[in-house]
Amino acid sequence: MKNVLFAVWLVLFALPACKSKPSVAQQQAEFFARQEALGLAPQRPATIFISGEVRHPVVEWTEGLTLSAALVQADYRGLRDPRAIMVTRQGRKHPVNPKALLRGEDVLLEAGDLVELER
Repeated sequence: MKNVLFAVWLVLFALPACKSKPSVAQQQAEFFARQEALGLAPQRPATIFISGEVRHPVVEWTEGLTLSAALVQADYRGLRDPRAIMVTRQGRKHPVNPKALLRGEDVLLEAGDLVELER
């Protein structure tokens, strides 16, 4: 009888606790999947994330925000211009030519974009 009770306890309480917890990214993906299944459009954050040599990696997004303006707000600290710039929007990567950006060919950013600066 003890073995049966132990087996029941193991199945009900101990084994579910042994599963690894999902990462924050997995939890967020599951949340958005549930929202889409319910017909609710998930809201993207009203921020831009910038990885690279910047002082402020999170910049508040506003209508009409450009890549160059976001880099100024992020306080780019690199000693040289970035070798490559990649903007990730809704899982798709879009390369930006740094030399074209310096010539004035700017890019409009959208809320939730990730900007990666490579040296």
